[in-house]
Amino acid sequence: MPKGSAPLPSKQRFCHFLNVSYCDFTETRNSFMVTVYNPLAHTVRSHIRIPVTGTVYSVKGPDGQPIQSQLVPVPQQVQNNPEHKGNAQNELVFGSDLPPLGFSSFFVQSSIANDKKEHLGRETTKTFIPRRGTDLVIQNEYVKVTVAAESGLLKSITNLMENTTYSVQQNFYYYQGMAGNNSKSENRASGAYIFRPNSSEPIPVGAQTKTKLVTVGSEVQEIHQTFSEYVSQVIRIYKGEHGVEFEYQVGPIPITDYYSKEVISRFDTDLSTEGIFYTDSNGREILQRKRNYRPTWNVNLSEPISGNYYPVNTRIFIKDDARDVQLTLVTDRTHGGSSLKDGSLELMLHRRLLHDDGKGVNEPLNERGVDGNGLIVRGKHRLLMTSVADAAQLHRAVAFILTLPPIITMTSLTTTVEEYRNNYQTTYSGLTSDLPANVHLLTLEPWKDGTILLRLEHYFEKTDDPNGLSQPVTLNLKKLFSPFTIVNATETTLGANTWLQDVERLKWTTEKKLVAQNLELFRPNNHYQWRARHEDDHLDITLDPMQIRTFVVKVDHDQEHRLQ
Repeated sequence: MPKGSAPLPSKQRFCHFLNVSYCDFTETRNSFMVTVYNPLAHTVRSHIRIPVTGTVYSVKGPDGQPIQSQLVPVPQQVQNNPEHKGNAQNELVFGSDLPPLGFSSFFVQSSIANDKKEHLGRETTKTFIPRRGTDLVIQNEYVKVTVAAESGLLKSITNLMENTTYSVQQNFYYYQGMAGNNSKSENRASGAYIFRPNSSEPIPVGAQTKTKLVTVGSEVQEIHQTFSEYVSQVIRIYKGEHGVEFEYQVGPIPITDYYSKEVISRFDTDLSTEGIFYTDSNGREILQRKRNYRPTWNVNLSEPISGNYYPVNTRIFIKDDARDVQLTLVTDRTHGGSSLKDGSLELMLHRRLLHDDGKGVNEPLNERGVDGNGLIVRGKHRLLMTSVADAAQLHRAVAFILTLPPIITMTSLTTTVEEYRNNYQTTYSGLTSDLPANVHLLTLEPWKDGTILLRLEHYFEKTDDPNGLSQPVTLNLKKLFSPFTIVNATETTLGANTWLQDVERLKWTTEKKLVAQNLELFRPNNHYQWRARHEDDHLDITLDPMQIRTFVVKVDHDQEHRLQ
């Protein structure tokens, strides 16, 4: 954003292959600027990863001062990914607190290690192959992760805030998909629409897990694992961030043995869960699930695996109330998931099937990928090991960060950092302050006749944190946004197609042919009957747990009016 009469800055560019650690723009330049936009209405602690080919870099923050950064090796399996078309063997990692609904710009320069002032934040990462017989440990201020020396698998998670350690194992398995001719139900094949394994026990993807290297630094610590020729993973913890990140790469799934395969990641613990687990509904309400059970009828499952799978949009968790511990897995995309035995959680990651299921696709789920050898998926899970009472506060915030991550753009740096800062804003927020911790800005978009459509969401359930964030919250609309003031607001229905005050009750005839008196399906209660206010009113609104309210607002862009 230019200051005064400064010209427009250079064009911003997206790197669409950051998921496979490839960005031609950053790999071919010695200096560039990274602008990071935070779409959430809260300050977010985030770590940025940029593929680079150099070996020495300095990073300056929006204020022009050096910040801590770290070079981290790109896993060899990712470098072998056919979509990783560049030459980057390392990623430059740095962290920052991003302003709500705003951006911060960072200045990256490849440099010679002889200017101590320029390299105050630069750190040499320690990378080593672990010694045989020694457990691997990484930790930050919140959590410690231990990987067993003998198996190379996750061994335990320690919550350092509560000084409690829990046994947690994780591995990758696959179900063999059923082969059939679909002539009748028992011959139904596993396919695009049907998940039907031919056995209730999954098969490990590899006989031995290899821990290839460990990366230790002040910003990030990593353990790189290889489970088979087509499954690898990085276990990662960041400075100042809660939870443990598991970034997996799966594929191409081999089919030379002519077996369909459906790959899962499974976490096993010693928690007592009594067949109960929980999944989210479209990232909002939490639904209790019970293995081999339906709440409204007596169920007899002929498919014990797929019959216990449920959609997982953003999280799945189990808890042991007696021990006051909850294990939550937050996802960056929708999966199928389940808890098929007590203390266990599993998520479906990737499928490659050789038979059509007869449900209309008319072909097997066997996509070839960019090189014809099969698709490769790379994604992230965040594991949170907390007390039951603290769980919701963390998993609800983390879910937003994973599903609405910061947006990264790049541009050339053609001036000095000081000159750029003199001519352009390097940090900006569209809000006057963070929204309350339990409120999400769901919609902000231009509407009709110069108005703006605004939706606000209280994203906690009433049982999440009964004495804290699950309470109703009141906020003022008038001074919510920094570039304009809201002077008038009229509430609408959720879809913004009817003014709330104009919603009329519905009457119908019951089975006894009686007109239901005063039965109003869509009648707003007194709490919802908030009408348009005039410019001099306070424009305070209240949100109840899980409530979404929609407004059409008129705004004043006059800065003097805004600052009154």
